[in-house]
Amino acid sequence: MTDGSPETPGNAAADNQGPGDEAAQVAAGLDTRIEQTRSITGLMAVLLSDAAIAIAAIVGIVFVAKSPGGQTGGQTSFAPQIVAILSSAFTAVGTLTTAYFGIKGIANVAGPGQGSLRPARQRARRAGTSGGSARPHP
Repeated sequence: MTDGSPETPGNAAADNQGPGDEAAQVAAGLDTRIEQTRSITGLMAVLLSDAAIAIAAIVGIVFVAKSPGGQTGGQTSFAPQIVAILSSAFTAVGTLTTAYFGIKGIANVAGPGQGSLRPARQRARRAGTSGGSARPHP
């Protein structure tokens, strides 16, 4: 090592890494996989919702366009309904997508572990095992 400490089985740094540290590493790996799964499923939910809104808008336009009595003297009287359907669909898709990416962006800026007690517990555990704690060690 470059810091001059010997790498022996009795090294204090190696002794401090017990089963709890391995469990923390496993938990960190699981947290990463959980976050990846949340990201993928959240994006899929938004995309499927956007697709459902688009399909509903298309079906609505087709039904309005095929309705009897839609034309009077060469003018289409159902144009306002089509405009209303399209504007509602665009508003719904835009709002849903913007909300998802806004929340996701804020969560990414906050970083993993924000609001979690795990880092605080790990610091407290390290402080407790270093001999600086007032409570007795088992």
